[in-house]
Amino acid sequence: MQRIGFVILPDFQMLYFAALSVFEFANISAGKQLYSIELLSEHGGMMRSSLGAMIETTPFGDPNFDTLLVGGGTASVTASPAVVDFVQRGHCASRRIASICTGAFVLGQAGILDGKRVTTHWIAARELKERFPLVRIEPDRIFIIDGSIWTSAASLGAGGPPTRLLEVVRPDEHHFFKLTREGVDEVFAQDLTATERAMIFATQNPLAGAALGGEVTAPAWKGKPSWYLLASEDHTIHPELQKKMAERIEATTITVAASHVAMLSQPDAVAKLVVQAAG
Repeated sequence: MQRIGFVILPDFQMLYFAALSVFEFANISAGKQLYSIELLSEHGGMMRSSLGAMIETTPFGDPNFDTLLVGGGTASVTASPAVVDFVQRGHCASRRIASICTGAFVLGQAGILDGKRVTTHWIAARELKERFPLVRIEPDRIFIIDGSIWTSAASLGAGGPPTRLLEVVRPDEHHFFKLTREGVDEVFAQDLTATERAMIFATQNPLAGAALGGEVTAPAWKGKPSWYLLASEDHTIHPELQKKMAERIEATTITVAASHVAMLSQPDAVAKLVVQAAG
């Protein structure tokens, strides 16, 4: 069984627990406990979230984990010397260490981000760079894997209302993920016919999370005009989050009543947008 540690700081956000769902559903899918999850804090006991909810934690102990997660707060954080020491020891003893959102500031305090490619919530990116100038900050990334150090901007749901996506993906024995049949039918492609949905489910390729972590050195939207097709019935990425992404890249946006696979359910609208973008 693999140990998963989650370092919790005062005024942490409940949203960060979404990351633990990956391990929870891996256990459920396997029918046995592949991962044990330990909620950790400097002194143990009850920790108060930014929402006011209280969570029971255990005090720091053995720093040897498969994965050690470090959460942040609603803003940039400054960790105590004891937290920094535990994170340093955890980095040395664990297979990998990962920060969620502003948890990157704790990793920065621990000195393990120097020279590393790193991301965090874009609002905090400038301050992270100012406080830790040796960090190679990339604020446009959702997450980055640099060796044994993983950093993330936040969960996808952080930019808008959540969807059911985490509920309907399942890992295989190699930790590649596929959509369940329910996920295809109700979350991913609900506006296709039953035959089309069955075909998508049967022929889908498994996805490794690391596949999304490739380096983008020059995002095209920074130097070229952008177009965005917003699917208003998308249950995979919430339309409100899509809207924010489109606004951020200053895209010309067309909205269609479609699921995540608008190219299949609304091909004419997608083709029209492509023609418009091509000039």
